[in-house]
Amino acid sequence: MDPTEKYLLLDIITYLMSRGKEIASLTSSAGQEKVKVEIKSFFWYHIKSKQYPRFMDLYNLVKKRRRIKFKEYTIEVTDKYIIIPLSFIKEVINNPQKVLEEVYSS
Repeated sequence: MDPTEKYLLLDIITYLMSRGKEIASLTSSAGQEKVKVEIKSFFWYHIKSKQYPRFMDLYNLVKKRRRIKFKEYTIEVTDKYIIIPLSFIKEVINNPQKVLEEVYSS
């Protein structure tokens, strides 16, 4: 996995560890398999680094590729949203430590 994708995926996981249960509940209730999250939702969950001090620095690099592939999941990156499969959200909720370890080792 490309380092920029890994950093963005870690931000997404950090966000889901905080908001994932609520999002999964609403998404499941609506019968949806994916959820669109506005990019501004991730600002507070960005893990700052020397290369990417701001979330938008990282986001602008990854959005050119349009998606992140991780295991069997495809996370779509658009101009205004990150589209996350419900199955990935549930995996993060159920076992966040395992998912983090898999991202770090990829």
